[in-house]
Amino acid sequence: MITPTVRKPLLPFDGSKIPEALKAQKRWAPWRAEWNEKRGKWDKIPHRADSPDYGLSTAKPERWFSYDDALAAFVKGSGRFAGLGYVMTQPHGHVGTDLDGCVKDGVIDPW
Repeated sequence: MITPTVRKPLLPFDGSKIPEALKAQKRWAPWRAEWNEKRGKWDKIPHRADSPDYGLSTAKPERWFSYDDALAAFVKGSGRFAGLGYVMTQPHGHVGTDLDGCVKDGVIDPW
């Protein structure tokens, strides 16, 4: 018998700690959460802020949005989106690291 993966609840979006240097970049999109049973985690599906029914291509910078526009779509969507995402593709002068599973009981693992 296969035990289904427990879906961890998503935390509410809070943009208060996003650095202004990132907010100033036109690299934002609201995202929708979709559970991926095979991977046992949430997928973040980026959407267009000006046409929320459509997905966003991370390969087309002309279709990315300012933080304010993405935030407005998030707020207007009233529950449709789970948060805002910063598009990390193509050179942009910032480096990010995604460390899945590094927090246990609210404490960051030392590794």
